[in-house]
Amino acid sequence: MYNKVICSTRYAHIVKSLNDMGIEVINTNICKSLQSPVCDHADMLINFLDNKTVVCHISQENIINILKQYSANVIISETVLKENYPFDIPFNCLVLGENVFANERYMDSYIKQWCTDNNIKIWNVKQGYTRCSVCVVNDKAIITADKTIKTAAVKAGIDVLLINNGDIFINGYDYGFIGGCCGNIADDLIAFTGDIFTHKDGEDISRFILSHNKKYICLSKDKLIDIGGIIPIK
Repeated sequence: MYNKVICSTRYAHIVKSLNDMGIEVINTNICKSLQSPVCDHADMLINFLDNKTVVCHISQENIINILKQYSANVIISETVLKENYPFDIPFNCLVLGENVFANERYMDSYIKQWCTDNNIKIWNVKQGYTRCSVCVVNDKAIITADKTIKTAAVKAGIDVLLINNGDIFINGYDYGFIGGCCGNIADDLIAFTGDIFTHKDGEDISRFILSHNKKYICLSKDKLIDIGGIIPIK
């Protein structure tokens, strides 16, 4: 079990559930440039490129300071974020091993340079919210409702469970994304912000995770909530 995670703290019951498991929750700072429902979403502001390298928006001072204590290679990005799409997506890239899935045109320049320097293949997809849109089971298995991400991921040799949109709450929008309501809290354990069986594809999600030798835990009995993901500090 990882002992620290980064996520939004606006839902106290989710924070409490993580704390009760012995996990310290480090809150993201509000970024005033983003729309209110996502202004503290970790997947909009931070991206772990590997276990040692992380890109943080300049607004995340507290997280930057904590990560430096772990001797992480912290890249502080001054990329200008704006409230409207696609100018809110520069950090919202999906890193899976030697592959990155993103709307390449709007990627943060540091992330793009890291891909070049490390021979990481960029798969350009129409969906700009790639990290939000994906539950990462492992580097070779993902869950998403986005067909363009599925198409690219399958070409990259990744096993994909395609689910339906909806059944995930986010204030201010019709529905949230699967990646925003979960995160790995141990090498073999995925935490969900609510009960996966409130999702119409809950049974399929459960079977897919278990088939890849992972387990999952539901942090509440309520509907899934998109909080911008749960990012572990490994």
